Amino acid sequence: MLRWIRRISAGASAGLLIVFYALHGEPEILVLMILITGMWLMVENFPNHVRVLIRLIFVLSYTGFTVYAILIESNFVGSIAALTGSFVSWNVDMFLTRWPEAPGEQQRRYLRSLGAIMSVSIGIVAAGAGMQGRLNLSFPVIFILMLMTGVWALRCLLRLAKNA
Repeated sequence: MLRWIRRISAGASAGLLIVFYALHGEPEILVLMILITGMWLMVENFPNHVRVLIRLIFVLSYTGFTVYAILIESNFVGSIAALTGSFVSWNVDMFLTRWPEAPGEQQRRYLRSLGAIMSVSIGIVAAGAGMQGRLNLSFPVIFILMLMTGVWALRCLLRLAKNA
């Protein structure tokens, strides 16, 4: 289950960034992204010491790709969503490296915690983009989004503290 989530999130983030770079006419970056994403999707076939290197290349390159996509003034929220997808893929791979045969219940608990972190980060990004004027949102919508994100983050932190 988690292997497919890693693949789907990597493919989705690559797809978003490929669209942004194709619209801006950046063929060199497109080729580099396709090579890195291909290595990432086949990372399970490599030895462990090579996986560590590929994992580092993946995270650093996708962070750089996202920053460059924002600098060439592509879709800000889409670029952040692509970065979030790449971080989800990287995080799931880290979990699978540490616990390759995790029971189904443990995988579901991990996915719930990962979903909570993703929803908080997407809410913060959307509220920040709305405050900067990059999203066409009215002040009450931004305020409600910030409140909901804050409450959700506080709930996640309290649950984490209770379980520790």
